[in-house]
Amino acid sequence: MPVSIRFRLGFALCLTALLTMNAGAQEALRESLFAEADAAYTAAREANAAMLAPRNYERGQTASDSAQEALGRGRNVETVRNRLADAKARFNEAVASADIARPVLANAMKTRSNAEAADASLLSQPIWADAEDKLASAIRELERGDLKDGKRYTLEAESLYRDAELGAIKTRYLSETRQFHADAAHGRVERNATKT
Repeated sequence: MPVSIRFRLGFALCLTALLTMNAGAQEALRESLFAEADAAYTAAREANAAMLAPRNYERGQTASDSAQEALGRGRNVETVRNRLADAKARFNEAVASADIARPVLANAMKTRSNAEAADASLLSQPIWADAEDKLASAIRELERGDLKDGKRYTLEAESLYRDAELGAIKTRYLSETRQFHADAAHGRVERNATKT
């Protein structure tokens, strides 16, 4: 094998090994830098913070994504650390807010689940939309730390979810009954099957 071919082959193998080591080092650096922020993210996800504390959860995600982008672009490690510290703080705030909101919203969430099972989002859409707005307001107030307004909006949402569920049940079952009655009237059932 000529020297130039051996040189090119050797160079290609060295370059491949260097790139593989660099990728491994990059991954190890990412793991060490992101460990605490990733743990805070996992805790926030398990606390259902995306729903119960959406503002802080979203800000944590934005900061984490920004840190990932900065690392990928080869930015200063201190910049990445600062963004990760912000992400960790936001996720921790989200967990704390979710822990406060969860017991306050428990009954409303159960009522919402019952209304959802009755297809209230489809059959009682206007009332469902109002209930969703009240629930969002309750979550927003609770995340801000306003327990009084958070509870007030929660009770309003719970009442609206009950109304939506009842409306859905009425729509579903009474519309079937009305349809049967209309079909019977159209088929002259009173004349052909008077006892039935």
